Amino acid sequence: SERMRIEGAGNVGIGTTNAGAKLHIMKTDTGALNDGNSDDLMIEDSTVGFCLGSATDGEGHIYWSDSDDADVATISYFHSSNYMQFRANAAERMRINSSGQLLYNTTATFGDVNALVYIKAPVTNNPLSIWIGSNGYKGIRFYAADESEVGSVTVNSLGVAFNATSDYR
Repeated sequence: SERMRIEGAGNVGIGTTNAGAKLHIMKTDTGALNDGNSDDLMIEDSTVGFCLGSATDGEGHIYWSDSDDADVATISYFHSSNYMQFRANAAERMRINSSGQLLYNTTATFGDVNALVYIKAPVTNNPLSIWIGSNGYKGIRFYAADESEVGSVTVNSLGVAFNATSDYR
């Protein structure tokens, strides 16, 4: 029986006789519709996934490119350090490290190394950095450009506390 078809328009169907994209791979006909902006590749089944397999010390990447830049945006996974990197406009913007911490506009933790989220302002001399939560700590801490703590908001069973290193307003 037929397993693959190349249609007159050049579309290739694997597992289907009616390719809904340039390359349409079908395991199960779900009746799923393909948007006109995503008509290059369609993978169809009741549950769909794809795998980027690389060595334990290798990397996996998904790239977006244009005529000016071959890697204007990427989603990458680095197996040797076990972190996922998100790049936009050819620069790293966000990372999820091997501990599951979210690092935004920074590639390293600062302040309490057990925080859940680290955010650095995306400007020269980072006027403000924030980390959110850690081992039992419920709140937000604020840091100056030199990564010294300048304030915090904490939450516990008694209420909310607003703390600052000065009363400057």
